[in-house]
Amino acid sequence: MIEIADNIIINTNLPGVNVGAIGTSVGVVCIDSPSNPSDALGWFQQVRSRFGMPIRYLILTDHSIDRALSLHTVRTRVIAHQETKKSLEEYGERFPATELDLHASRFDLVRRELDSIPIIVPHITFSQELSLVLGDRTITVRHEPSATAGSSWVVEHDARVMFVGDTYIVNHHPPMHHANLEQWYEILAELRQSQYRRYTIVPGRGPHDQRKTIARFAAFLSSVESLADEVDIVPDQPTDYNPQIDLILEKLQVGKESDSAIETLRQQIRINLEHLCSLRNEESE
Repeated sequence: MIEIADNIIINTNLPGVNVGAIGTSVGVVCIDSPSNPSDALGWFQQVRSRFGMPIRYLILTDHSIDRALSLHTVRTRVIAHQETKKSLEEYGERFPATELDLHASRFDLVRRELDSIPIIVPHITFSQELSLVLGDRTITVRHEPSATAGSSWVVEHDARVMFVGDTYIVNHHPPMHHANLEQWYEILAELRQSQYRRYTIVPGRGPHDQRKTIARFAAFLSSVESLADEVDIVPDQPTDYNPQIDLILEKLQVGKESDSAIETLRQQIRINLEHLCSLRNEESE
């Protein structure tokens, strides 16, 4: 746990997504929930102990299972963009079995224990921007469609801190299977503008305040998109994504990971490539 500004803390060391908390004179606002439910229980307890106040709200920066699975571990009101709520509602009462399978594999969880976890649908939604005025602080939540249609940023302008969710990721392969890449590139260009030069930027995953890597991240997204264009899809025949997956793993410079971790990462990359290829097919029709 790191304090990056007055009464603003983050944890970038948990497996999965980064999380944060902003303390106000009337309670705490959390940003996202840890990917592992047991980590979430510990994190929310740390937050309550650190601030000595209840958690008033939790802001969800998108609907991914990495952020939303553990919402049941904290009793509070959840805020998210209306598209995020829509996506979670479309799942029904539980996350799809395929997503639970991959999540259990990635985070070494007992798969059968995930079946009983309910989906928590956001209680408060917004369309473009929402401002929370809590005692001495104003926290702004802005719609920034990128990694998902409902992706959002959480900004505390006085402290110059931005939580940008999976819009920007450091040292991780980004989830792209719900992305609009054209919008994503535009949002990343916005993030690099001089108006944010003095802001501490907390990415969705990986170490914080590495703004010099934003351009590199945009280039990586573009390279994955280009590799997807090279996939040879033949109707009624299985598609071989392995050459592109191998090249992406080289770009990621994956270290000495276990065989199971590499295989899980290959599955994630394949899902992204399948999505990008489906978009390409839709455009060509």
